[in-house]
Formats: sequence, C-alpha cells, structure tokens
Amino acid sequence: MIKLGVCSVTFRHLSYSEVINLVKQSGLDGIEWGSDVHVPPTEEGKAEEVTLAMQNAGIETLSYGSYYRLGENADHCASFLHVVESAKALRVTVIRIWGGKKNRDQLTDQEYRELIQETLDIADIAKENGMKIAFEFHPNSLTNDCDSAIQLMEDLHHDAVGLYWQVILTQSVEENIANLQRVLPYLINVHVFNYKEKKQQLLDEYDGLVAWKQYVNIVKSDEKEHHFLLEFTKDKLPENFLHDAKVLIDLVR
Repeated sequence: MIKLGVCSVTFRHLSYSEVINLVKQSGLDGIEWGSDVHVPPTEEGKAEEVTLAMQNAGIETLSYGSYYRLGENADHCASFLHVVESAKALRVTVIRIWGGKKNRDQLTDQEYRELIQETLDIADIAKENGMKIAFEFHPNSLTNDCDSAIQLMEDLHHDAVGLYWQVILTQSVEENIANLQRVLPYLINVHVFNYKEKKQQLLDEYDGLVAWKQYVNIVKSDEKEHHFLLEFTKDKLPENFLHDAKVLIDLVR
C-alpha cells in the first residue's frame, strides 16, 4: 500500500496548524513530522497537541522525522526513549534517524562497531514499542551511498531497521534507478524532491516527471507499504507545494 505525504521540514517557517491546513488542501494522506521544529521530543505535550489537530483534520501522521543521530548521545538508550515517547504520542510506527556525521570510509573499524551496537540497542527499543527505525539516505553518514547503506543493513541484520531512499544528486537517473533497485529489500519510505540547477524545482520540471515515474514504478513493484514524502519545494511557496502534491498524486495513483 502506498501513502503520500509531506515532510514538515518543507515548511519550517510555518506553524504546525498551517502545515496541517496545507496538507488538507493538497489531498495527500499525511505528514512526516520533524523533531527539529514542529514536534521536538523535549517539548512536553507537543506531540499530543499535534496528534489531536491531525485527528480533527482527518489526516494521518505517517512517520516521525527525528534528528536522533548516532554517536552523539552518551546515554543513547535514554536519549532514544524520549524520541520513542513522542513517536508513540504521534501514533506512528516509523522513526527516521541519522547515521552519524561521517561516511563509512571515514570511520575506523572501532568507530563503526560502536555505531552498529548503538543502532542495535535503539532498534531493540523501537521493536519493543512496535516501531521500526529507518536511516536517512544522506551524505556524511553511514548511508552516504548505496554500497554503504546495503553493507550497514547486512551488518545489522535486524528486522526493526530499514532505509529511506532519496535521489543522490551527483548521480544520473540511471544510477539512481540502480541504487533504488538494490536498496528495495530494505526500503521503508522515499523522500521526494526535484533538485536541479542548484535549487529546488517543481516536481515536473527539468525532466523530473520522467525520472519520478521510473522511481515510483520500482517502489510499487514490491507491493509493500511505503510512503512517498515530498521534501522541500520550489522557493518554499505553498502554491508550489500544492502543485507538486497534485503531480505526485497523479504519478502514484
């Protein structure tokens, strides 16, 4: 089953109620709430407040886009439990996390082993709470490229751990297609954007539609539940988001 949404970080400059109103207009299914601005795990009662607003609007919280980053917490289990509590209040089953601040080839073997152990620890906590963690697919982390991401999944071998996927900007459409096909067994969600000419573009500009048709078909081929989440939009304008939402809906459905 495919669901469509937007990452709230797309509109960091808007209140959570303004984001909800935009999504309700868009026809998308829901929102991935970011933990940096809209639903910080340290702000008591915020997740419950947002959840009530979502229920009243009739839209779904699809995931929790946390900024929990491996290697940054002396007591990582205690730190992650704060994230889990917010995720529970949001009623989600997926928490997005970040794989440290270095690419795999910049880490010593000991540093890598420590991050693996931390991931296993927090994955166990997530599983105990009926959730999964999913790594941001991003430069300057353990999942900076396809090979590193797959190696990480194989080294972890944990059923409560998966991957987000997004386009690697330095690679061609063909290379990104190959990457997506390889990570598909571990895929949970997809971040959707069209970054060309050093800025965000509309989703259907600069051959974005051609590329995203292919990416969507690959993801749909495994017949599992995934969320396509718009992440950022041209000039941060609500009208451009609404345009992209319609394009995404037409692409997927």
